[in-house]
Amino acid sequence: MRFLIVGQGSIGSMIGARLKMKDNEVFFVVRNPIRLNIVEREGIVLFEKDHHTAVKCDGVYQFDNLYHPLDVDFVIIATKSYDALRAAEKIKEVVADSAEFITIQNGITPHIEVSKIVGEKRHIILSLYDSAFSFSLNQVRLTGRGKNILTSFDPSRDLMGVQKIFKHAGFDVSVEKDAFYVLYKKLFINAVINPITTILRVKNGELIRNRYASELAHEILAEISQIASALNLKEQKPFETAVFETVEKTADNKSSMLQDIEWKRRTEIDDILGYTLHLADEYQVEVPRLKDVYLIVKALESQYLK
Repeated sequence: MRFLIVGQGSIGSMIGARLKMKDNEVFFVVRNPIRLNIVEREGIVLFEKDHHTAVKCDGVYQFDNLYHPLDVDFVIIATKSYDALRAAEKIKEVVADSAEFITIQNGITPHIEVSKIVGEKRHIILSLYDSAFSFSLNQVRLTGRGKNILTSFDPSRDLMGVQKIFKHAGFDVSVEKDAFYVLYKKLFINAVINPITTILRVKNGELIRNRYASELAHEILAEISQIASALNLKEQKPFETAVFETVEKTADNKSSMLQDIEWKRRTEIDDILGYTLHLADEYQVEVPRLKDVYLIVKALESQYLK
């Protein structure tokens, strides 16, 4: 299969390297010309535990210079949530109508927006629980493996073929029909893990190891459970179990929000906590802890964003 990955951050690099290692053709779209030159010349180096693998991709393109048709089977939008719509609009113009789009973003809105642009029949959602940390422009470490989920806003979609591709590339991935349940579950897990680890500047595992961080996580979980109840979500397992299972499996990972703060980048706080607070307002649920951590992360972000 031929994959075009838009965004070569930690997650895009990790996915691309693993797909390439299983004989898929992998192309990247990047913005940074320095990154383009390094990846084109050296490829991507994927680290896991005590070993690493260097893989050469099949092509690297700069986002602003995409003018010719690209022959690919799948487009993976691996940008930040707030860039997903623009990326999909741009890429839709340079790939065939048969190309399918896979979104992996945090939050709910990016998936809805992309689906409207490309159509439900061409859109797949990958709710990703594998985690990665990028420590250079072309080096990335796989820091945790989880149970990933493929879904679609079109419940009639047959995703078994896509599931087989990702399983072959080493992803533990299942298929679920209820896209909104899948997205809400991931949203609420991120709403607990990301802001706390960002504020404390710690890896995910501290939500278990540090009793004060754990207590705060449980208080936020209690508020989120009220939102989930208001949404009438049919929980397959308690959100508390899902959150702490994710923490255990990604204990050595730095959350994406913490990485953004450390690199002085815009965070996805509005797509994660902002959206969660919107739900709380809509359903009249009191969430004082969520509001507090949202404001603290926004304050941290505002120190370098003008």
